[in-house]
Amino acid sequence: MRALFLRFYLFLVLALVGLGWGIDKLYEGIADSTDITTDVEIHQGTFFLLNNALNRQIAQEHNAYLDVISSSFGFPVHLIDSEKLVEQEPFLYLNDEQRAYLSAGGIVSHYDESLQTSWFMQKRNSAEQVILFGPIVMESHDSSATLFTALFLVLLALLIAIWLWPISRGLDKLSKTASRFGGGELDARVNPIATTAIDEVGKHFNTMAKRIQKLIKSHKELSHAVSHELRTPIARIRFACEMAVGEKDEETRDKYLNSIDDNIDELDALVEELLTYAKFDREDYELNPQKIGIASLLEQVLKPFRMSELALEFELDLNIENHSTADFDQRAMTRLLDNLIRNAARYSNSKIRLSAMAESNQLVIAVEDDGKGIPEDKYESLFDPFVRLDDSRDRKSGGLGLGLTIVKRLTEKHGGRVSVGSSALGGACFKLTFPNSPL
Repeated sequence: MRALFLRFYLFLVLALVGLGWGIDKLYEGIADSTDITTDVEIHQGTFFLLNNALNRQIAQEHNAYLDVISSSFGFPVHLIDSEKLVEQEPFLYLNDEQRAYLSAGGIVSHYDESLQTSWFMQKRNSAEQVILFGPIVMESHDSSATLFTALFLVLLALLIAIWLWPISRGLDKLSKTASRFGGGELDARVNPIATTAIDEVGKHFNTMAKRIQKLIKSHKELSHAVSHELRTPIARIRFACEMAVGEKDEETRDKYLNSIDDNIDELDALVEELLTYAKFDREDYELNPQKIGIASLLEQVLKPFRMSELALEFELDLNIENHSTADFDQRAMTRLLDNLIRNAARYSNSKIRLSAMAESNQLVIAVEDDGKGIPEDKYESLFDPFVRLDDSRDRKSGGLGLGLTIVKRLTEKHGGRVSVGSSALGGACFKLTFPNSPL
């Protein structure tokens, strides 16, 4: 909106300056033309005729004659001695140049701006007297000024209307699209708008609408996943409780109690996964990076799996310096690596490899398994929330389909990227690449 304000402000300033200058020049040209016609053509001829008329009359009849023609001219006409001109009309003070011009027979004019009146004088041909016209009320300039002021305002209004029309149309489009979006049409978007300033607002609106649509979709998917996934272990817990209450055999009862404990662990893992995923929609989610030894981090992550997954072989391949470090949030890195290794353990046949290497000043951490792998056409959607590849994976692994989504989000929070491909072991290979990591 600041850009819109600046555009509007600059437009008004330039319009005011441009129109003011143009109309002022036009007004000056017309005013100068009017002055030339009044001073030279009309009054020069009038002075000439009046001089001849006075020369044909005796001096005693001059004043009476001038009184008569004053009513005909529409302005007073006086005959004043040259020496007494300033005494009789003090405001008609003439400088030396004007006096010389008047003595030579020229017409001298005087304009009183405060009274909007003009005076014109010329020396008589054969006497030391001055013929004086005035005061003459100059109405033409006032009417011209009013006309040009009105012209200025009309042109300014026209320019503003031309400038504001596309903005008005753009705002109308925004308003209608916002109403459609507010009415539940979540895929409503603003089409490109001709006005650059409003187009920027439209782009921001589309970004906001896309994010809101994504959040609402995520909320629906989350609600569906919660209602489906949490219901299953809760039903198993309820069943085990009912069976354990009436069971007299201690061994069988312990079996049901262990089942309840396993289902509670599953519920706890599901809730933890949901809470972690929900944190990514918060703007204040921040990491706490610190220098961490890469080798010790990978050893720490592998340790619990080596103890719990006895049927699998875990290989750690370090192609970096022994004391190499990187700026990581230890808890976040542990979580994302744990997700990748746990995912590999679910689908591996016998072996999982965790490796770290340096490539072009980048740290690359890879998790590989010897399972059946992942189809290439599934690579792109694999990291989307609530996505699982097939029913067999659902039955075997359970979960909400958020593990790899969390891996991607945490990797991006560290400034890295995650990719998936085929492993030399025969299964899937997940690579985490962190640029500019000090190794």
